[in-house]
Amino acid sequence: MVIKAPTHIDCIYKAKFVYDEGPIKNELNFEKSIEARAIQEKLEANIMAFGKPELWNLRKLCKNKDVKLPIEIESLLKRYDFWLIQSKVSFMPAPNSCLLWLRIASKIESLSEDIENPIFYDAYPKEIHKERQEKRKRVLGLNLKFSELLDAGGEYIDEIECSRLEPVISVAGLGESEAFWDFREGASTNFKGLHALYSIVELPPKSEGMKISYFARAQVKTKLGVIPISLKRKLDGNKTYKIVFD
Repeated sequence: MVIKAPTHIDCIYKAKFVYDEGPIKNELNFEKSIEARAIQEKLEANIMAFGKPELWNLRKLCKNKDVKLPIEIESLLKRYDFWLIQSKVSFMPAPNSCLLWLRIASKIESLSEDIENPIFYDAYPKEIHKERQEKRKRVLGLNLKFSELLDAGGEYIDEIECSRLEPVISVAGLGESEAFWDFREGASTNFKGLHALYSIVELPPKSEGMKISYFARAQVKTKLGVIPISLKRKLDGNKTYKIVFD
């Protein structure tokens, strides 16, 4: 089975980004300043849309494809259902704005009042790193162990060139009912157009369905500096999408 990346979006929710209140508010006086209102209008030109999610029941999928699963997964499938969800996200940046950081959140809730909320079992993209070279001072002690350079007295100091992995895309919230994708550096600046986020959700098999809600926050670089923004002004649709199982 091949799951193709989306080529179009059936929009369920579209919104503008607006200034996310913080310490910078008093400095800019967003409520009264004419310049601030002009900046706000430019911020609103950042628009994000979420499309109708696609779902696949992994239990049925494996059965139909006659896939032999490991014993531990078979055991889990006796107690839970697992759904693969493709979330569609489209981002249109504002002119003369550079996206420095983007966080997309997805929250899932059960439609059944007497059944616990689903949880995120896994997600993709999950951990994508880039390698960065650095030089750091280390201390090689008489115990033949490395430590950071604190007190060099009586110990051998060396400079070691090493590589460090820094996250460009990272995920938090696995095992919980709300997951977060963080996009940084090149992953955020290139976040334009239509994208797909994938998650595997675990829930009790007697669930009537679930609700999926989407949120987003970001940081954009403008002539004024780096400004925090979030989805606030709805253009159309609703943040929450209900899925009723057959």
